[in-house]
Amino acid sequence: METITFYSYKGGVGRTLALANIAVYLSRFEQKVCILDFDLEAPGVQYKLTEFFPAPVKEGIVDYIHEFTSTGKAPDSFNGIVMDAANLPENQGNIQLIPAGNILSAGYWKKLAAIDWHDLFYKEGGDGIPFFLELKEKIEETLKPDYLLIDSRTGVTEMSGVCTSILPDRVVFLIVNNRENIEGARQILRGIQKTARLKTQKAVEVNFALTRIPLPDSDAEAEVEQSIIKSVKDFLDENTENLEEQLNIEDIAVLHSDRELELSESLRMNQEDFIDKSLVSDYLKLFAKMIPSKVFEDKIDSVADRMVSSKEMLEEPHYVEYQLETLALNYPHPRSFEKIVDFYFLRNKNQDEKCLLFCKLWELSNNFSDRTYGNFIEFFTSIVSPFGIIYDTICQIAEEYVRRYPKDCGDVELKLAEVYNDKMKYDQALKHCISVLEKADRKCDPEALTFALDLCIQIESYDNALKLINNYSKDIADNRDWKIPALKVYYQKGMVSEIAVLMNSDENLKSYLGEKDKAFFDKLMRVFV
Repeated sequence: METITFYSYKGGVGRTLALANIAVYLSRFEQKVCILDFDLEAPGVQYKLTEFFPAPVKEGIVDYIHEFTSTGKAPDSFNGIVMDAANLPENQGNIQLIPAGNILSAGYWKKLAAIDWHDLFYKEGGDGIPFFLELKEKIEETLKPDYLLIDSRTGVTEMSGVCTSILPDRVVFLIVNNRENIEGARQILRGIQKTARLKTQKAVEVNFALTRIPLPDSDAEAEVEQSIIKSVKDFLDENTENLEEQLNIEDIAVLHSDRELELSESLRMNQEDFIDKSLVSDYLKLFAKMIPSKVFEDKIDSVADRMVSSKEMLEEPHYVEYQLETLALNYPHPRSFEKIVDFYFLRNKNQDEKCLLFCKLWELSNNFSDRTYGNFIEFFTSIVSPFGIIYDTICQIAEEYVRRYPKDCGDVELKLAEVYNDKMKYDQALKHCISVLEKADRKCDPEALTFALDLCIQIESYDNALKLINNYSKDIADNRDWKIPALKVYYQKGMVSEIAVLMNSDENLKSYLGEKDKAFFDKLMRVFV
C-alpha cells in the first residue's frame, strides 16, 4: 500500500479537488483506493465525490478516534465508517472513503472538541503516534487498498504533522503564489525532511504543485509562468545553515486555474462535458510524477479500450481523443500510442498529425506491432507531400518494414524511392527500385522499371541502366516509352549498333521521340544518320 498525503499550508488552493481527481484516475487504472479525510475542521472529500458517494455520511474517523481517546481502546473494526463508491464503471478499481464524520450533526463537533490532541501526542506515555501507525496498518490489512490517499488538515497542527511526517510515503504539497503560502510551505517542508522516521520507513518523497496559475495565452505569458516557477523554487531551495533543513526541489508542477472552477468545483478526470482541458492535463502530469509508469504498463491497454468504448466516443469524440493523447503524453508507453494510432485512423486525422504520432511511437519502441505497421503502411503509401525535417524517422520505419516483411513490400519500396528522390537521395531511391524488380523475379514491374531507368539517367549510372535494359529487353521492345531511356543509355555508352537496331524495330519511334524529347532526338539523329 502506497500512502500519499495531500497537504496545503493554507486552504483554498484546490487540495481536496486534486486528491479527488487523482483517486478517480487511479481507479481507472484498476487500482483499489482508500481516501481518509483528516481535514477534521473543514472536511470536504465527500462533497467533491458526491457522484460516487451520494449517501449521507453517518460516522467517520472522528468517531473512531473519539472512542479510542474515551476508552483507551480502538474499535475492533471499521464497520459504519467506511463508505464504498457507487456508480463506478465496470472493470475499474474500487474507491472507499473514510470520511471525517457527520459534520451536519452536533455530535460530530462535540466528539471533535472532546479529543485532547495534546494528551494524545505530548503527554508522557501518549499513544498518539502508535495509534495512527496502527490505524494505517489496520487499513492496509482490512481494506487492502493499493493506495491510501489522505486529505490533511492545513497549517501547523498535530494532525497535519502526523499526515505529512508519520503516515505518508509521499506528500503532494499544494500552494498558491503568495509570500505567506510559500514561506509556510518552506518551513513545513524543512520539518518533513528532518523528522525522524521508523527504521522500516523510507524518507518521505514530496511532489510540489503551484496552483491557481492562469493558463498562458501567449509565449510572453508562458515565460512569465516559468519565471514564477523559478522564483518559487529558488526561494524554497534557499541555503540554510542547518544542512538537515536544506531543500532541493527538483520540479514544481502547475495546476492552472479553470474558469469553471471559479464558479463551482467539480471533478475533471470524470467530466464528460468539460470545456477547459488545461486542468485535466495538469492533473495527469501531476499524476505521472507521483505514480511510476511501470505500475500501470499492463493496465494501459484496458484503460485506453474503455476510453474508446465509452458513450463519450459517440457524444464527445474530441474529448476521448484528448484523453488518449494526454494518457500517452504522461505515460509514454507504446501501447498508449498504438491506441491513438487506431483512433487517428478511425477519425481520419490529417497527414501531419499521423506523421508526428508515428515518429513519437517509433522513438519509444523502435518497433511496431503488426496492426500498427498496417496503419503505418496505409499512411505511408498514401502521402502526397514530403514530411519536412522528420522524414528521416518516417523512412526508418518504412525501411524496417521492408526488412521485416520482404515479400510484401513493393508499394512501400516504391514510395521510399519517391521520398528519397524528392530529398535528392538518388542512390537510395535507385536501390529500392532495383529491389522491387529483383523481388519480381524478372517479371517486369512497370512503375519500378520506369522509375529505375529515369533515376539511372539522372545520376548518370549508365552501367546499372544497361543491366536493366538487358534484363528486360523483351519488355522494352514492346514499350515505346521505355525505348527512349534505352536510347539515351546507348547514346551515352556510344553503342551505335544498338541504337540502330532499336530505331529500326519501330517505324514510328522517330516521330514519337521527336515529340517527346526534341533536343535528344536532334543529338541522336546526328549519330544515327
